[in-house]
Amino acid sequence: MTKILDNYNFIRKNANISSIVEMLEYKVGFLLPDDYKEYLANFTAFEGSINSSYIKLWDIDQLLAFNEGYEIFRSMPNTFGIGSNGSGGLLAMEREDSGLISYVKTPFTLLNPEQNEYLASSFTEFIEKLALEENMLVVSLK
Repeated sequence: MTKILDNYNFIRKNANISSIVEMLEYKVGFLLPDDYKEYLANFTAFEGSINSSYIKLWDIDQLLAFNEGYEIFRSMPNTFGIGSNGSGGLLAMEREDSGLISYVKTPFTLLNPEQNEYLASSFTEFIEKLALEENMLVVSLK
């Protein structure tokens, strides 16, 4: 994953994020996946294109404010927003009843877990798919 992120000019950082991650995990009600925590510790927010998909990943300092501001925690209790596709689509991770985490996209206008569209089973897979696929992040309003 890191090689792909470097290819798309993600800005690197080195930060101790453990206290912020603990607070986020408490707020969302599940542990954030290790590969996503690695991303948060090593990279700042990203806005740009990966292949033909536009993506905006929120910085660790923005995650709580955006999730609360968009009322994601209230509307979708097992979902944690991580960014957007810039055209009305929320990018998020969702904890399934089995405890597995999936990466999904859903329209901001609906914020309904029934509208979630599966993207990947890990943050690494999500980034790798973006690098390989055309327009993966187009959101259809159902």
